[in-house]
Amino acid sequence: MSTFKFLTKFWLCFSKPKINVINLPENAIRKVLEYLDFQSILILRKTCKYFRNFIDDSQPDFHLFSIEISVSFNTISLKIFSNDLEHWKKNYVEYNKNANGGYSVVWFKRNEEKRKIMDFGYCITAFLDDLKIILRHQKSVLNSFSVFFENGYNVVNVHEGLKQIFQNKDHFLKSQKLCMIVKDDNDVLPILCLMDPLELEIIEIHRLGIYEEDPMLLMDHLVEMDQWKNAEELRIEGYRLSNYYDHISHFKNVEISLKTITVELIVSLKNGFLNCPTLARYRFYFQQIENEREVLKFLGGSYSETVCVIDEYSTRSTSSSF
Repeated sequence: MSTFKFLTKFWLCFSKPKINVINLPENAIRKVLEYLDFQSILILRKTCKYFRNFIDDSQPDFHLFSIEISVSFNTISLKIFSNDLEHWKKNYVEYNKNANGGYSVVWFKRNEEKRKIMDFGYCITAFLDDLKIILRHQKSVLNSFSVFFENGYNVVNVHEGLKQIFQNKDHFLKSQKLCMIVKDDNDVLPILCLMDPLELEIIEIHRLGIYEEDPMLLMDHLVEMDQWKNAEELRIEGYRLSNYYDHISHFKNVEISLKTITVELIVSLKNGFLNCPTLARYRFYFQQIENEREVLKFLGGSYSETVCVIDEYSTRSTSSSF
């Protein structure tokens, strides 16, 4: 081989452009994204402008199972559960306000912890930016969406941030179940109005804190919402309702936990049972009875019954008393 041919072949070999993932066909990149969980996609999105634009334009589905948000005075946590069809994945992100300014973000994944400290900015802004991307890419219906709200300025900011996200998103959050743990019942309505009324089946409202008596849950606006009207199951803990029959008669399954039960409440429940064609199951939990003698008098005396079941193999009886 002549020197010229050798040098020409050598130059062509080493002058070829290096293979880069950015140069892959778009269909190949989409296929790669299908094997990544949501957190890996978020990290890839922050590597360069190309992947940020590609992911935002293609909007791959994160296939999330549930989302849990917890908000306290200085900390916001975000728990994401996803299913990759082989095993469950749980990702946990915590946003903390630093005492000397700025904030820190901690990622927990597969027993690993990664921390990033920012000298400037606000943890609420970082949380809302990440949540906005997650909700933008969530196309399938969530199994559950849960919020845990304590008192603090962060709760108000989260309400406003979620409202802004869904105004820009131009549609509701699709989830079969909504669970709210709140200190203030005013936190219920802003979250419930974000849910898709066509997908929401179960509503849970739990009161956070210890009180001498159960406060009244404001129902004026709740009962007018399609989310409340279309849901089939209701669970309430720590709140009284002003009119049980009118407000929950359309639910098929109801569970309510209270500190004190009264005769008036039992009368309302009785009328509801007698006049409600849709109610299938009603469970009521309480710690004490107000005017126990009047309640027992209204319920009547106890009785017992024995049911015998006879078949070709054995005869057995069961008894119950009330």
